[in-house]
Amino acid sequence: EFKKDKPLVFFDRGIHDVIAYMDFIGQPYIQNEFKPKKNTYEIAILLPPWKEIYINDLHRSESFEEANGLYHQIKKTYEAFNIPILEIPKGTAKDRILKIANLSKISISEDQIEKLESEISSILNWVENLNEVDTENIEPMSNSLTNFLQMREDIVNDGEKGSEILSNSPAEDKSFFVVPKVIE
Repeated sequence: EFKKDKPLVFFDRGIHDVIAYMDFIGQPYIQNEFKPKKNTYEIAILLPPWKEIYINDLHRSESFEEANGLYHQIKKTYEAFNIPILEIPKGTAKDRILKIANLSKISISEDQIEKLESEISSILNWVENLNEVDTENIEPMSNSLTNFLQMREDIVNDGEKGSEILSNSPAEDKSFFVVPKVIE
């Protein structure tokens, strides 16, 4: 349930995570370029690495030990910028779903919990099956398609539908959409 008086915004890998990662790998940077003090959060929700369910894949190439070290660096970075941290404890899928829903102020029915729990279990079972596949002599790939996109000349045009598109706007100024101000 979305509450208009307290809108929520979730970030997965924000500025502070980038800073933590660069510190973790020893990459030099100029901290003020990121403006971390301007981009602060009310709370950071962290899920610690869990060795029993940790797997490597195309998006998670770190060993568990590296992931754990990175997690602690992320936590240290949030603490350095005085961002409150809430760790979601290890537990059943249902416990974690309820904890996150409660924090998010999302009301969730028992039926929805059962459905999410079932979906999470199905995903974990599917991943478990993938772990049994012999990939010893298989080259890693980032895309299953071998086709390449056909290139065409990049010609800029408005599709000759500008007035038709603008007719959907509640307000317009000349040939531009008028939108409410969102940044103060």
